[in-house]
Amino acid sequence: MSGELYYFKEKLVNLNRKWVILGGCILFLVFVGLGYFGVFRPVIVLDTACQKGIYVKNKGGMDALIYKVDGFWYWAGQVAFLTNMPEISQRVEAGARTAKLHIPDIPVPVGSATQQGAFFMKLAVCYRVPDILIFRYTTPFYFEYDSNGKTWMPTKNIPPRYRSLGNLAMGNIGEIELNFR
Repeated sequence: MSGELYYFKEKLVNLNRKWVILGGCILFLVFVGLGYFGVFRPVIVLDTACQKGIYVKNKGGMDALIYKVDGFWYWAGQVAFLTNMPEISQRVEAGARTAKLHIPDIPVPVGSATQQGAFFMKLAVCYRVPDILIFRYTTPFYFEYDSNGKTWMPTKNIPPRYRSLGNLAMGNIGEIELNFR
């Protein structure tokens, strides 16, 4: 047995009951804190009742701070990352009140891309608990382009055949720089 291991074993044997109880209490408090943030965390959901714009609700037990929104377009086996989405810092309070997502209007696709079939968009909304940087969450919202109404309509998901290889990191990723107003 090495000297370090023997020394550590001796220290464990000689522990005072008071220190064991104190260590157990500290460990218990850490687990309670992690459980609290796991159960009462913010949960951002899309509110589909509103017609114009993208509205979200926080159905969780804590306030949320949305700090980033990434956009992706999917069509005909292609995927594009919207590169110049502006920075966001929006607080969404817990409760049933809806809030308009503070991002500019997403332009509609033009040209030959819309003639190749269905066109989908995914917005990845990144949020966290305000003032606590450790716990970060991401919620995807999916939309389908309605060519008749020239609008984005919410949908539950993107069909697998329109996803580029099913994994964004392996797909054919292009970048689209749109002019957001």
